[in-house]
Amino acid sequence: MKHHKITLIQQIRNSLLALYIGLILCLTTSTAFAAPTAVDGEFNVPQWQFADDELLLVGEWQVIWGQLVEPAEFDQKYTGETFDLPQNWDDASPLLDGAYGVATFRLKLNLPSYDRELAFLIVSPNSAWNFYLDGELLGGNGVVTDDPEKFVRHYIQRVFTAKHGKSEVMFQIANFSNGHGGLQYATAVLDAEKLRQRHDTMSLFFVLALGILFSVGLIHLVFYLADRKHREQGPVHLWFSLLCFLLVLRVFGVIPFFHIYVPEFIYWSTLFLPYFTLYASPAVYLLFFQTAFPAEFPARTTKVIIWVLLFFTALVCVIPEYYYTLTKNFAILVNIFAIVYSIIFTVIAIARRRAGAIAILISNILFFLTALNDAVLHMTAGYGFDLTPFGIVILGLGYSYALLLRLQNTFDEARDISKELEILNVELEEKVADRTKAFEAAAAKAENSAHEKAQFIAAASHDLRQPLHALSMFNFALKRQVQEGKLSGLVEKQSNAINNLSTLLQDTLDVSKTDSLKRKPKLAVLDVTQMIDSILNSFGIRAQDKGVKISKAIAAGTLVTDAAMLQRILSNLIDNALKAARSSIQVNARQEGDDWVFDVIDDGSGMDLADVNRIFESYISLGDEEPTETGGYGLGLYVVNEFTKSLHGHIKVKDTSEKGSHFVLTLPNETDQTPAKSDLAVRIVQALSLGGIKILAVDDEVEILNAMQAMLSSWDCELLTASNVSQAQEHLSAGFRPDMLLVDYHLHGSNGLKLIAQLRAEFDTEFPAIIITGATQSAILDKITEAGFEYLSKPLDIELLGMALQAVKPSQP
Repeated sequence: MKHHKITLIQQIRNSLLALYIGLILCLTTSTAFAAPTAVDGEFNVPQWQFADDELLLVGEWQVIWGQLVEPAEFDQKYTGETFDLPQNWDDASPLLDGAYGVATFRLKLNLPSYDRELAFLIVSPNSAWNFYLDGELLGGNGVVTDDPEKFVRHYIQRVFTAKHGKSEVMFQIANFSNGHGGLQYATAVLDAEKLRQRHDTMSLFFVLALGILFSVGLIHLVFYLADRKHREQGPVHLWFSLLCFLLVLRVFGVIPFFHIYVPEFIYWSTLFLPYFTLYASPAVYLLFFQTAFPAEFPARTTKVIIWVLLFFTALVCVIPEYYYTLTKNFAILVNIFAIVYSIIFTVIAIARRRAGAIAILISNILFFLTALNDAVLHMTAGYGFDLTPFGIVILGLGYSYALLLRLQNTFDEARDISKELEILNVELEEKVADRTKAFEAAAAKAENSAHEKAQFIAAASHDLRQPLHALSMFNFALKRQVQEGKLSGLVEKQSNAINNLSTLLQDTLDVSKTDSLKRKPKLAVLDVTQMIDSILNSFGIRAQDKGVKISKAIAAGTLVTDAAMLQRILSNLIDNALKAARSSIQVNARQEGDDWVFDVIDDGSGMDLADVNRIFESYISLGDEEPTETGGYGLGLYVVNEFTKSLHGHIKVKDTSEKGSHFVLTLPNETDQTPAKSDLAVRIVQALSLGGIKILAVDDEVEILNAMQAMLSSWDCELLTASNVSQAQEHLSAGFRPDMLLVDYHLHGSNGLKLIAQLRAEFDTEFPAIIITGATQSAILDKITEAGFEYLSKPLDIELLGMALQAVKPSQP
């Protein structure tokens, strides 16, 4: 038996059409009736009810092929030929097969009387046309001509006013580029008011849909930029963002409602954009799924499908419109296939409990239903409601929710890591405490042997670095998981804290480990007098107990150098001088040209000339076998020598007679570099010795107290904090006696002056106090000054605070 050859696409198309019609029949409760049709160029519908439905002008139209005929000339040139115009003009006849050229169609209408205005709705994405009513040109959608070079078409919808009773409509149609002939959609006559309402409603919905979809794409683009270094999450946000933007272009190109309101507004003159997005969208769609569920989607098969889609996308860019418009039905079915393909493997992802898979599946199914509806409409040129934008919005919102679930899962994992990190922090603190005790015990033992010292430093370095190294890796893993938001800020602060701890550990070991002392200086502007006074103050009690008088001759001026290194150099020289001195030490500082020269002179027993060249070597003690309080010099002078080299200076022993030793330190003033003022403050304060100072800080902001705790603890101060007067009273009642009160002026329900007065009166103690305030009003500042208190303005000048605390530092026992 001979069968007609039916292509696979036609079979699928017919199946979809049957399914769609079946759904419509199941859902509708209205009575079906035969639609009217034109016969021999006349369309008579005297009983049509426009309030119930639209009227499609299908059936036999009078036609003149190959000519663009004016209305007045139609009867003269008409030969009696008719053409049966169906609802779908695509492939309706070989005469309309593709870019057929030009033709003129005419239809005589006999519409019933109607109590409201009627309108023609003309939708054509295929051809250019001019539309006439009773010989009058109402409008068109391009340049209608029989010259292919001058032919121009605009793919838009147009609405014109229709007449009751008898009238005559005519189309001049030209098509030299599209793969489908005719207008594609049948012209419809509708209730004008209902049509306007429908267009207004649909336009509003489409604008909202485009806005939502564009916003979703923009949000995920921001997510990608924030998370782009993440190997898994970054690409997911990238492909989904690109998918949203492609779908925005797709909807914007397919739904040209602006022409209903502004007929002169031109949308596009080719179908490149709709077809480009028709192939590019499913490709990006599958790229998103492949990155979101890499273990569930078969990599090889998915890549093959993506490459095929990208091939057709590229083909649309290079071939004429006629050829790619022939693939319309194929492109629509490819999109349906991509959705079904994604649904299948998303079900597998749900079975494997992948985060967000359920939300994606639900939105995919809803999107599939809208896509199926639109596929039938576009493949059959139907006049149903186009659900494309709404399906896409459902898809975008569903996927966004799914990606948020994935982010939540990431945050949960990050929280678990954070808990592990917290536990590790506790373990690290315990290990540091244990190692500190071990260090103190081992240090005493290590004094007997340079070899034992080296072994201890190596062991301490290894053991202390191990937990820090693990902590650093945990933090790195956490940073990989969390890229934005508040948790990201905490992780960054934690990272900074770890880096600071690492730097502190390294600096400590550098001082003790002789082969690590050559570090790069950090320059700052120092007040030489303030620095030396601070250092000498730290030796005051010790010198008094030993009966040694320290005198000084310090020239005024500043020096640009590394504050920490210079403090260590001078402290070690004075410390050794104090060990050797009988009754006096002299410290001098003066400028000689561009250099600063420092003298440290003691009246001790001096040293042999043969030993002068050895005193700056590591682990060398002169005099006895072991260093003693009155003996020679050990590791300290090696540190002095190494730091002096780092500062581009030099040190020498000028006198080694029995009257004592005279060390001369010469340092260049690094005037070619100008550190920032903030660096000056930090370096000077680093040179201070504030250990032992007891401070009570009062502020009603927890963050301020935390910052104060961190800063003052770094100076070895003993600090208690309070957020109100009650907490401050509790600390003082427990026996805590601060050397300084640091009190914020503005407190809830009170102020700093009242709080200080209350504490002084209750505990009968004139506690020293400094007011910290952000106020700039002269009345408040004068009030503080009149009360006899100094004040520091916010943000704090760290140098001023350090100097103020140094002034109240208790004497060392």
